[in-house]
Amino acid sequence: MFSRTRLALSATVLALLSAQPSIRAQAARAAQATNSEASVLAKGWNAVAAGNAAEAERLSDRLLKASPGHHHALALKMAARLGARTPVGTLSALDAYESWLGHVNQREDVFLLEPVAMQIIDTLAQSQDRAVRARALEIKAALGDTNAATQLRTTGDEPGSGALMQDAALARQQDPGAIERLTRRVNEPGTRDVSAAIDALGTAKVATAVPAILAALDPRRPLPTRMAAARALGRLGSVEAIPRLKQALNDPDPPVRIVAAVSLSTLGDTSGDEIVRSIEKSPVGDFRLLAVEAHAATDPAGAWVEVATGVLQDPDPLVRLRAAELLLRHAANPGPAFDVLRQALSDDNPAMQQAAADQLDRIPATTLDRDVPTLRKLLRSRSPRTQIESAAAFLRIAGTLRQ
Repeated sequence: MFSRTRLALSATVLALLSAQPSIRAQAARAAQATNSEASVLAKGWNAVAAGNAAEAERLSDRLLKASPGHHHALALKMAARLGARTPVGTLSALDAYESWLGHVNQREDVFLLEPVAMQIIDTLAQSQDRAVRARALEIKAALGDTNAATQLRTTGDEPGSGALMQDAALARQQDPGAIERLTRRVNEPGTRDVSAAIDALGTAKVATAVPAILAALDPRRPLPTRMAAARALGRLGSVEAIPRLKQALNDPDPPVRIVAAVSLSTLGDTSGDEIVRSIEKSPVGDFRLLAVEAHAATDPAGAWVEVATGVLQDPDPLVRLRAAELLLRHAANPGPAFDVLRQALSDDNPAMQQAAADQLDRIPATTLDRDVPTLRKLLRSRSPRTQIESAAAFLRIAGTLRQ
């Protein structure tokens, strides 16, 4: 049985429809308009598929003229320009987006920029620069591209410039060949600095490399190598390394003693706590960050936040950037850290801009989403590595690429 409310509502609707037949006519015209738009869009996408970019863009312009904020029409226009699969076409699609953004009252739309980001990565996966190509292929592999993963592996053992970065990318995918080559590099006798290889193994969480990294704490090895070894052992959670790290507390170089103390703290050992406390108030910003880094991940609102925030004022821009990255990754309230990152990303110095871009994959996508315009500008960077990292950031914000 109908309730009184439902009876009253039904009567009202019937009265409106009988008294105002134009309502039905308007609804019909709206449906026809929607169907017409769908038809134009379908023709446009067929034109894209057929390689007829000019026709696809003509149809998208027709829709945009009638409805300037039409997202689907803009997506069609951008796809028409991306169809050329050239750097010029990619930037032209970005031009279309930015022109649209300047004419309509719309928020940034990362989903419209996602195909631009993907095409940048596709293009740079063909780069002659081995390091650039390796990073682009790594991202494609993470997106499920099995051909990219195969290509990355099959060229991994080729010697030459960029081999280390390629092995680092492969190690993050737990590739046995790359892990073996990196470990062999760490085990090489002599005085060559192998800190980059150690960092790669630590970042990739390669537990089997612990014996080689332990040996790299030998005081006869270069200072950067010993520092990298002490840091990696903490990051790897290597409890078996505690005795050797305790020995490193007596290393002839203070930086090694400091890093060893921090790693021991990370591993739950208090042997180096006195050293850690002594550097919490050091005039050297880098040392203060080392002292608090061990607790950042587990205490988002702890005392370390104040220490790291203070380092945002350090005279060294790279130290400021490191403090910003730590806060953006772990602090419940990162405060002005994003401003420091934004300034570094917009720096006129290419090296500084690159250093900032290299931090992007460590920062949560929800944080990066706060400043899409800055990331968008980086898609035009002259540095391929900066382009890659900004493109990857867009894919993470859109949810296509996992953190």
